[in-house]
Amino acid sequence: MTLYYNDGDITGLDETKLVLGRYDEIHSRWITLPTTVYPDENKIVCRINHLSKFAVLQLVPANDLSNIMVYPNPFKPREHTNGLMIVNLTARASIKIYTIAGELVREMTDFDGDGRIVWNGKNDNGSDVASGVYIGLIKGAGKKKVKIAIIR
Repeated sequence: MTLYYNDGDITGLDETKLVLGRYDEIHSRWITLPTTVYPDENKIVCRINHLSKFAVLQLVPANDLSNIMVYPNPFKPREHTNGLMIVNLTARASIKIYTIAGELVREMTDFDGDGRIVWNGKNDNGSDVASGVYIGLIKGAGKKKVKIAIIR
């Protein structure tokens, strides 16, 4: 889906933090979608798989880690080319991803402060990780653990 906007439509917003969101009627909340913003062309692009209510949103960090979402989970890198999204993080939050055996696979930090980290399914050396279950330890305003499944 491609959405064009006028500069006046986003007055006061940071174009680099714009995303398209889909409204989840079942859980009564907005879900951010993997989005690419083209500020020079005033357009936002994302891939959708069904019709829904959509809106332009600006990513902002959360106040705490209570509403973290990890999607798509399980993550299938060949299908989900935009990566695994870890959202609703606090500003400057970090995540360490471990194997079930406790081996550190990847470390990432939300440097831009938008409350989101995207993982491409690779380790710190740039190699693909194997199929399996991984544990993410998130540190921000508190700590939280999440389970992540990878299917190759």
